[in-house]
Amino acid sequence: MNKFKQNVIFAIVLVVEMFAFNAALAHGGAHAVNGGIVEVVGDVALELVVLDDAVELYMVDDGVEISVEGMTATLKIENGGEKTDVALAFAGRNKFAAQGQSIASGAKVTAVVVRQDGYSKIIIDFTIE
Repeated sequence: MNKFKQNVIFAIVLVVEMFAFNAALAHGGAHAVNGGIVEVVGDVALELVVLDDAVELYMVDDGVEISVEGMTATLKIENGGEKTDVALAFAGRNKFAAQGQSIASGAKVTAVVVRQDGYSKIIIDFTIE
């Protein structure tokens, strides 16, 4: 293969890799802002924070806080065969919370958020370590 063809192939590969790398960076990985566990579905990230006597759930869309006012949220908790549903209340701009609630290590938690329209749902699973 001559030098010109090698350079053309190299340039094509380089351009393709640049676009792939740029697309990967565009949505970035969600990270825990409040010290919790983050799971993502589509562009929406939910962060579950388990405290000693409270549970908090934060909602972010593509890095921007989403107002959760008018939405409802429930945690479906399964631990050792025992199942519990916990209703979360609006607790601030992008935050739901339930006081007096804790979640044990090893529990599996499904967060169900119903948007303001009353039927669109975001469902994300967490495992508490």
